[in-house]
Amino acid sequence: MTKPQKIHEYILNMGLDPEALGASHFNGVFDNDEGGSFYLSKETLSAYIERLNIGETWFFRQKGAYEHLVDSIIQRRVDKEKVKILSVPSSTGEEPYSIAIYLKEAGIPESRFEIFAADININAIQKAKEGVYHRNSFRESIPWLDNFFTKKGDLLLIAPEIKRLVNFHHKNIIKESPGIDFDFIFIRNLIIYLNKDARKRLLDILINAGSKDCIFYCGSSESTFFADNDFISSGGKGSFAYTRNIPENIQIKPEQRNVVPVISDNKTAEIPKVITRERPSYNLNDIKIYADRGEYEKALHVCSKLEQMHLIDYKYHYYKGLIHLAKDDSSSAEQCFRKALFLNSEHYDSLFNMYLISEMKGNTEQAENYKKRALKSQNEE
Repeated sequence: MTKPQKIHEYILNMGLDPEALGASHFNGVFDNDEGGSFYLSKETLSAYIERLNIGETWFFRQKGAYEHLVDSIIQRRVDKEKVKILSVPSSTGEEPYSIAIYLKEAGIPESRFEIFAADININAIQKAKEGVYHRNSFRESIPWLDNFFTKKGDLLLIAPEIKRLVNFHHKNIIKESPGIDFDFIFIRNLIIYLNKDARKRLLDILINAGSKDCIFYCGSSESTFFADNDFISSGGKGSFAYTRNIPENIQIKPEQRNVVPVISDNKTAEIPKVITRERPSYNLNDIKIYADRGEYEKALHVCSKLEQMHLIDYKYHYYKGLIHLAKDDSSSAEQCFRKALFLNSEHYDSLFNMYLISEMKGNTEQAENYKKRALKSQNEE
């Protein structure tokens, strides 16, 4: 067998598509023994995997996916108190950390999510755990970037509060399961590099790893793969989010059906009532009422209750910001208005208050920017 043939065979056995990768990935990978055979030495294996790692990644890439994730959790599209999120392949950590930052900035409590990340490249995993990045890892303009990174010369160090939210694992997703019962799986820009057999294996692994209502996020060029395999779009501009198309008339197991017990005299037995705790009735209007009365502590108490019930949206953050302003706490108010704008970037009142706060802090350039955005938002209404 010639060296090109050996390389081609090895690529196929790895589950990769030779045409998609290109032969240049394998230059210098195989060695010759004295008999003229080709083999992959242990010394070159690590370099081989490093070379195959599709390292083209950066923070907040294809923001539509992160925005869709945040909205899905807030709108409870996955009806769980705590959701599991998987990022694979996670490379050097930009994607899973982006997920954590988006959830944190949106005000979603840490108790509501777990983030797992996996990659075949052990060196990439190590770099991700270190959380140190160069400027080329940032290609999107994010106004709240400084909230989660510390500058050290030309490097940016991710905040410990974000680093601890991601659990990294060394796994080959093509050959082994990353776990089960995930509610959101980011599997972006890997499928296009796999051959047909590997894609089928990966699909089986992903389906087994995801929950029934799992939402899968793929790369823009991979959407046809999911559509061709009976997945349906989950909506969201630029999110490339898909869910499994599961028929509604699936047979219910006998033990899952509600069976009414019958007693011997043909009378239906009384079914014990399910005792549920009544959920307190709180809403955004309660915050306004207490705030208008000047009862700010009561208003903040309602805020905390709404957080516990996960009933938060941009209006919630806006009203909470107004309360902090009334209490002369402009720093906390600014954080709330930023979160409101994160969920609704065109909210006029939040933009206008950010303009006032920026002007008060003497940041004229930022103030002017918020003022222009506020006027533009007002004109579009």
